[in-house]
Amino acid sequence: MSSNVHEDEIEEETLTNEILNNTFKFDAFKYKQSGSSAENLYLPFSSHVKSDIDLMFEFPYIYAADPDQLTLADREQYEVDHKIRFLYVDYSNKKYPCYIKLYFNSTKELIQVSEETDASFVLPDTNINMIVRNDVEPHRKYFPSVNFVNWFAKKWPVDNFNGENLEIHGPSICITSNHPALPLPVDHVASLKCIHWPKPAFNWINRVRSSHWPDQNLINFVVKSGCHIVPISHVSTNDGTKKIEWRLSFSMCEIILAKTLNCYQRKCYLIVKALFDVHIKQDFELSKTICSYFLKTMLFWLCESIGKEKWTYETLYDRFIDFIDHAIECFERKYLGHYFIAEMNLIDHIDHGQLKKMIDRCISIKHDLLNKIKICEEHYWNSNQFIRFNPIIEVLSNNESLADNSCIIWCCANTMRALIMQDKSIDRPLKMVHDCIKRNYLQTCSDESAKYLLYVTSLISHRFEDENVYSPKNLSTHDAMIKICEAKSIYDQSYQDMKENYIEIQNHLKEDPSVSQKLA
Repeated sequence: MSSNVHEDEIEEETLTNEILNNTFKFDAFKYKQSGSSAENLYLPFSSHVKSDIDLMFEFPYIYAADPDQLTLADREQYEVDHKIRFLYVDYSNKKYPCYIKLYFNSTKELIQVSEETDASFVLPDTNINMIVRNDVEPHRKYFPSVNFVNWFAKKWPVDNFNGENLEIHGPSICITSNHPALPLPVDHVASLKCIHWPKPAFNWINRVRSSHWPDQNLINFVVKSGCHIVPISHVSTNDGTKKIEWRLSFSMCEIILAKTLNCYQRKCYLIVKALFDVHIKQDFELSKTICSYFLKTMLFWLCESIGKEKWTYETLYDRFIDFIDHAIECFERKYLGHYFIAEMNLIDHIDHGQLKKMIDRCISIKHDLLNKIKICEEHYWNSNQFIRFNPIIEVLSNNESLADNSCIIWCCANTMRALIMQDKSIDRPLKMVHDCIKRNYLQTCSDESAKYLLYVTSLISHRFEDENVYSPKNLSTHDAMIKICEAKSIYDQSYQDMKENYIEIQNHLKEDPSVSQKLA
């Protein structure tokens, strides 16, 4: 297809930090935008809003620190006006090294007493008398993760005027609002800043990477940026430990890395994500099993092994197959290593039945790709972003064993219709229909698909106002419609009308000196 078909994605309205800052009262908080919107790894919607909005709330005055790495300089940097409190990280979980505990050393202890005294107090909701014993031997107290989000939710100032609704989702509170600037849910993730690079991720810094991505400068920048800790336990953790278990979050690091990807690395990921959303996550059971974080992790691993220069328009089909094969391999091995902590298996809790189901779906996508893309196009028909399928469609269309190009025609027509219906420029749809004609796709496609392409092309001609009827673009549109009819031997009255209109437009343009030379 023409070079215009595979240029970078059209810029859309973005919920930038500036817009978010103007919407929320951020003075009392420390927020960072995270998730797919910040990473530019989102699936688009017809409203031009990226996806649900993720904001990471970094609690002020409380930091997580590795006691073995904490230095006097760290204390001097963070202990401003004695407001800062350090919680220490316990990395004792060897099976799930992304999950940690936080503790502090206490020299106080609560002692139960039998009688009430001047120094005692009653525990809330009990009749138990307690006193505080000071200056005891320092001992470790674990900081609970349970109720941390509940406390955060209670402190949230719900805006009743804009119809805000609050729900707790794992480590975050989800806010839905009638605010016109925020048409999608906003997830506020409660987190603590970890001032040291976590021990389980030390290997990430120095491991061998055949693609040389990320390079050492980028690695150093990521490490300097650090990570966060969020209040969520592993699904397999027992009830007793759940209350004090936290998870390392590398969301900010992932944003830094994602922003260094080229457009075809992102496109490949988005193709896979779209196909998974339509063909795998529509299954209720699998929707609870597979998540986009798994796919993003696979993408990062692939980027480490395949150089950026090998992610191009011409090679996108090959990279897509690499991606699907990598997913199948992970599901077959029942092992997907966390990108920063490879010893952490992200999918070891998924049962074999669900993994087998996902393997079968991936194989089906791989071997029936054009039809899967067609279904995906129809699902997202109102999104011009799905022009990103074109490199894969091109490769498949050049396969000599592919006798019927109907699916290609359907895909192109759906994308054209999406562009036209969204009031985008008609240049790209016009080039797409001429590409279909030039590549002789119409010679081996069904009459039904050709008629649909003809209908969509006619929508282009309807976009011209009265003063633009006699324009080169309208002439080109009529030329395309005539050629579609002739390719499928459609010689009805509408065909005759098209030819008459074409001749009229052509004659009118010949009378225009500014245009006649171009036509000649």
